[in-house]
Amino acid sequence: MNPRQHKPRFQSRKQGARGVSMVEALIAFLVVTVAVLGLVKFQSATRLSSDVARQRTEALRLAQNDIEQLRAALHMADIQSANRTVAADATRAAHVNFQIARLVSASAANSKTVQVTVNWADRSGAAQFVALTSLMAAQPPALTGALAVAHRTADAVPLNGRSGDIPAAAIPLGDGRSVLRLDSSQTDAYVFDNRSGRITDVCSGVQRTTRRIVVGDLSSCTTIAAVLLSGQVRFSLSAPPDAARPMDAPLALAMALTLSDGPYPRPAQCGAEAMKTVSYLEDGKRRRAAVPATATPSSWAVDTWVELGERFIAYHCVVVGKASSTGTGTGTGTGAGTSARWSGRLSLVPHGWALGAASTAFKVCRYRAQTSEAYADVSTSLAEQNFLVVRGDQSCPTPSGFSLGDSTESEAVQNFADLATVAFPS
Repeated sequence: MNPRQHKPRFQSRKQGARGVSMVEALIAFLVVTVAVLGLVKFQSATRLSSDVARQRTEALRLAQNDIEQLRAALHMADIQSANRTVAADATRAAHVNFQIARLVSASAANSKTVQVTVNWADRSGAAQFVALTSLMAAQPPALTGALAVAHRTADAVPLNGRSGDIPAAAIPLGDGRSVLRLDSSQTDAYVFDNRSGRITDVCSGVQRTTRRIVVGDLSSCTTIAAVLLSGQVRFSLSAPPDAARPMDAPLALAMALTLSDGPYPRPAQCGAEAMKTVSYLEDGKRRRAAVPATATPSSWAVDTWVELGERFIAYHCVVVGKASSTGTGTGTGTGAGTSARWSGRLSLVPHGWALGAASTAFKVCRYRAQTSEAYADVSTSLAEQNFLVVRGDQSCPTPSGFSLGDSTESEAVQNFADLATVAFPS
């Protein structure tokens, strides 16, 4: 037997066993190392990207705040170029220093262009920045939201189903119309088209001791094309007078509207009445209303009410305009939409008291932001044409409009109401 042909079994198994060589171990280690290094690098890049995102958000907030602070400026001269540094703060998500550079340049008339750039360095030392540009117009802060107000066309109907040109005192008739008496002593009632807000008819002989007027009360009606001029006359007889809260009892007066550049189909008709504000329950809801000073809860068809202390004169003037310059109306047209224009001057007529500069006389002021000295070529209804009566030896109040105010100032000033008045007539 050839010994080479028969090897012991244990020798065969020993030769079949195999280990890991040094080269293979080094290669495996290299692969694992490369993978770990890639993972570490990916994690570092992800963290850097996350940091930059947080820093960019903080930088954008700083730039927006800088611009919004400029929008609150009361004068264009206060909007100037400037540089400042915002130091790192542990309370913020971005722990870096921000450099804020504001560049202001003149733009169109009464406006400036503002560019705010925020620079910083991220954790890798790379420079980062965000920039915002805005146009600042020369207008009071109270009016900065004006562009967000939708333009109201002549036939746009608001949510309450009536044009904003129709006064709140007008009573809905339930058929797309509303009716108003210029004061409770008059028997003429004027009918409004709810959609356009224009006066379409005048009805005579309407006598009501309650606030409700129904269609059946309207007779002897004449078609007209008219608009309304309305507002309030308030009284502040203290020294100095308070234009924000004029709460003194009103004096008897009348309003007269003298038309010019005629001829006109008929004279303007005005009514003025002393009013008070009350609060009452109706249909389970708390309501607030201005009612005639002589009104009682029973005349208003409610059980009881609470007087709120507000007293003033409410006035309304109806104007049937002349034919427009474009020839699109006649001034005595057949309903809503007829174009009719007017010009004229409104005056206040005292009853039992006098205008003058003495302490025993009185002076009339108009709210400058609301009421015109005279009216020219008017074709729409005008509301809030308000006046203030003060003692004759006092000046018309001229508080600064649009003050940012503090908690001690009046509510009107805090809400940016322009309460400045001027003598009327000037």
